[in-house]
Amino acid sequence: MQNQPGAAATPQRIEVVLQAPPGQSRPDWLSAATTVIWPLTALIVVIILRQSIAEALKGLGARAKSLSIGFLAFDFGEATLKGLTPGSLDDIRDTASHVPVGDSGAALTATLSDPAPAECTVVNLGDGTEWITSRLYAVATLVARMRGLRVIVFTASGPGGAQFVGSAEPEHLRWALAATYPWLELALVRAWNNQAGALLPATVERTDMPLSNNGQPDPWRAVQTFEAYKRELQAPVAPPGASGWLDLSGKCERAEWVTPALLTHVLGDRLNQGTVQHDFDTAGEEMARRVLRFPLDYVPIVDRSGRFLRIVTRREYAGRTLMRVADGR
Repeated sequence: MQNQPGAAATPQRIEVVLQAPPGQSRPDWLSAATTVIWPLTALIVVIILRQSIAEALKGLGARAKSLSIGFLAFDFGEATLKGLTPGSLDDIRDTASHVPVGDSGAALTATLSDPAPAECTVVNLGDGTEWITSRLYAVATLVARMRGLRVIVFTASGPGGAQFVGSAEPEHLRWALAATYPWLELALVRAWNNQAGALLPATVERTDMPLSNNGQPDPWRAVQTFEAYKRELQAPVAPPGASGWLDLSGKCERAEWVTPALLTHVLGDRLNQGTVQHDFDTAGEEMARRVLRFPLDYVPIVDRSGRFLRIVTRREYAGRTLMRVADGR
């Protein structure tokens, strides 16, 4: 995740590496193991050698980089998890007092046009007047589709900085919001129809509606779809008798402010509130244990006050472990 004032620090990876003896050829079974049974393999190794690991890691500080025990090595080196900075979403959010509502511009185009995949992003709810439900829905649908988001981390203002609220998969967030506010899904459908409604399946060609192999439409169409989506939800004045309208800088939009309480209510058990705590004095042994035992692939790291630090992916720890075995390193 890119660094930015107020954003998460550079993620760190804790990795268990099995080092095969030199000169051995790559076993045939290992390719299958890499993709099918890596969690079991890593767990067995850690269990078998737990006493040796515990002894060797005693007193190892949180800043340690690596440690080797025979053919087992722990690597605490830094690694970057590709992601969007909170600032990249400003033109999606565009509800803050310093940004006129409906004034999406070059930054929005850049966010949706960047071909680089972004696994994660941080949505800072601030004091509860930073994000509205309609724009959060756009992140979970349009931005997630264009940039390949896999996880969204939510933070909120706190005495020690950005406090961790929870994390969720974009798809879970999308359907939770759609179930609570069905007009969001309808607005998106109408926005897509605005862009492609004149095209007929019987005659349309690939050049008329180009899609990437990952399902992304061309960036221009994505930006136009977002603008049409907003128009579907905005009006000079709120329609009589309709619920859930906000007055934002002179324009009304059918949405609600997103607070931690609202997010928890909407997502329910789909909001992951589990974390791994990491402080300067956290022993390497304990940090490794916490990450490896975390039940999800994307692991939010916080300090003892609950301030969000970074997010790491457990999957790559074990994946790189078995690849090094396969390569005889």
